[in-house]
Amino acid sequence: MPFGRSQTYRFAMASFFSACAFANIEVLPWGVMKGILLRNLRWWFSQPIFDRDGLLTIGFAYPTLLIAEQYNSPGSPYWSFKVFLILALPKEHPFWMSEELPMPKLPEVSLLKVPRALLCRSKHDVVLLNAGQYPAYQMNHASEKYAKFAYSAKYGFSASLASFDFEKTGCDSMLYVSEGDNYWRPRRESYDYALLDTIVRSRWQPYRDVTITTWLVPCGGWHIRIHRIESPRALTSREGGFGMLSYKGFEMEPIVDVLQDTSHGMGVRLPWGTTAIVDLLENREAAWIRPMPNLNFTQDTTIVPYLEGSIGEGITYFACMVGASPESDFFENRPEATVDIEGLVVIVNGKRIALV
Repeated sequence: MPFGRSQTYRFAMASFFSACAFANIEVLPWGVMKGILLRNLRWWFSQPIFDRDGLLTIGFAYPTLLIAEQYNSPGSPYWSFKVFLILALPKEHPFWMSEELPMPKLPEVSLLKVPRALLCRSKHDVVLLNAGQYPAYQMNHASEKYAKFAYSAKYGFSASLASFDFEKTGCDSMLYVSEGDNYWRPRRESYDYALLDTIVRSRWQPYRDVTITTWLVPCGGWHIRIHRIESPRALTSREGGFGMLSYKGFEMEPIVDVLQDTSHGMGVRLPWGTTAIVDLLENREAAWIRPMPNLNFTQDTTIVPYLEGSIGEGITYFACMVGASPESDFFENRPEATVDIEGLVVIVNGKRIALV
């Protein structure tokens, strides 16, 4: 899952299991470790990560310098070679002798206390719901790499090109606020948070005098976001869902099927999947946008559905349900979810979850 910095090291992300095999530590059955490593390598070598001379490029799933940190150089991608520690193992090692096995069954939702997140597994994706963390060292695109609401293993996340003009922000997995001047502010550092098995909560300030409390709740392949916004003045807002690949290689422009059952929810369906956002309080309008290219670390062009709404003086609440999937009927078959703002309760498929 792309998250944080040093993304250009690519398949180094699997090197933990290579190091365990090299140290002869069976943290998982040998066949499971072998499956994790080999599937990871197969995926990476199916991506356009090499230049015409066969050298690894700076980037993640495709070449882009936007991902580079201050400390990166053309040699940085070769940190990925840590994964090849397994080549030091003799051929009779149990790693090589074992049959490649699939991942064991894992919980649908796992609480990760140290990184302040919920890890949510569904049929087609793994999503990190993030209460918010922020580096002390101000790295490139720190807010996008560490402070977005959700990070997807399948759909990645986007950096920003600029804070002026919404399409340059990357637009995805974040609530952006503006004073109406087309400058957009996302969440950066969260100053307060809470973690439960079914919910994460954070407080953050896009402006000194504006406080936003955000709750994130898993919802069966989707997730719910609730925002309580305290503001002494009027603001505008836009909230983006997941980015979906907009163009595939050099093919003709695909047919974009915009799905709406009301003006407050939108699914954008393409031949390879659907991305959607649904307003649960019906106080925002749905639309979609094509952000600037090469902002998403996994997909070079994207389409993002978003909700636009006004923030008044005093307290304003927003709530939405967000998800993406390869399934064409994903938007129509979404879970039943409602939000009781007065009682601060989310009801998902009949189950009540209190907002802490």
